[in-house]
Amino acid sequence: MTPNKVASQLADSIPKEFQEAFARVVQAGMKVMFSEQTHSLMVEQLQAEGDIAQNIGKGVASLMGLLFEKSNGTMPQEVMIPAGIYLIAKGSEFIEQIAGQEVTPDVIAEATDVFVETLLGSAGVDPQKFRKSFEEGAAEAEGGQPKGMLASAEREPGQPEEPDEATEGETPEEEAQEEEME
Repeated sequence: MTPNKVASQLADSIPKEFQEAFARVVQAGMKVMFSEQTHSLMVEQLQAEGDIAQNIGKGVASLMGLLFEKSNGTMPQEVMIPAGIYLIAKGSEFIEQIAGQEVTPDVIAEATDVFVETLLGSAGVDPQKFRKSFEEGAAEAEGGQPKGMLASAEREPGQPEEPDEATEGETPEEEAQEEEME
């Protein structure tokens, strides 16, 4: 997937109530990235020694911090990560155009991880705890049993955790097919 496709798909996925804020943050980010006054800073960040994904991710995290500061804290936090990922894709596209260096989906994914971890770390959030909490929430949303504190809160003290039926071998679709056959 090309950086331009990543940016396009991401922009299309923003909920309606955040589209205007997302557009403002992206526009401000693009202005900083490509204005005559600050463009050289972006180029320096991208050309810095080290891994390109690290440079992109940390550079966009710094940019988002600057934008949040300039907004006097009024930037909706709900758009910070999507806007940052969009700017990662646009920065990657820029690298491809002027440096002739292909930026693979793996590089974009790694830059996104670096960006999110850096952003969370600067906000005082432990990225590992956030990732674990996010993964547990995603598993629960997919029909799995709550994990961690939620699971223990729903059980009586001393009761073992019950296995999740959906993960015992059959998916809900497979169960439905079996019921139709019977």
